Amino acid sequence: MVDVGRIAKLEVFLYADSAARIADARKLDRTQFVNGTAPQTIRRERTLIENGNLVGLLTSINERQRERVSDALSAGAPQPHTPPLIKP
Repeated sequence: MVDVGRIAKLEVFLYADSAARIADARKLDRTQFVNGTAPQTIRRERTLIENGNLVGLLTSINERQRERVSDALSAGAPQPHTPPLIKP
């Protein structure tokens, strides 16, 4: 668990591959979570962030913080630089 700011908490689970992540994520009760772009309800659900081989569970009521953490974890790995194609 990682502190994000003064109040928020983030749990990150990494898996060997996306198939392992999908299998484990099926066990979650999705009614207890909202995704990073969905507004929270009065129940203040935790934010579920899924990407590739990663599951993140964020406890935060700050909408901007939820969006930023979700965007950061959903962005994926940096892509290799490809030089521009030069036409002959």
